[in-house]
Amino acid sequence: MIIPALPELVQVAKESYPEYDLVSVNHLSGALLSTFLGLGQCLGPLYGAAASAKLGFRPTEDYLALFCMVFGIVYFAVCNGTQALRETCGKNESINP
Repeated sequence: MIIPALPELVQVAKESYPEYDLVSVNHLSGALLSTFLGLGQCLGPLYGAAASAKLGFRPTEDYLALFCMVFGIVYFAVCNGTQALRETCGKNESINP
């Protein structure tokens, strides 16, 4: 799930900062992706443990599931998620002849 995000991140960074060379953009994009991945791996379990201790296991899981559903709907509605899905699924000709 993470690997397809890196080329998109590099493409957006190249468009936003055309004055930087490609190697620098690639390195900074990879560093940002790794940083936020590491933060998520550290903060996610901490939040889950704290919420589970305060609310209980079942309500915590229900809230996280609701958050994931809302995030997906907002992504498709606001961030042009259908175009991103079309571009991601349409690039591989061996799967979609």
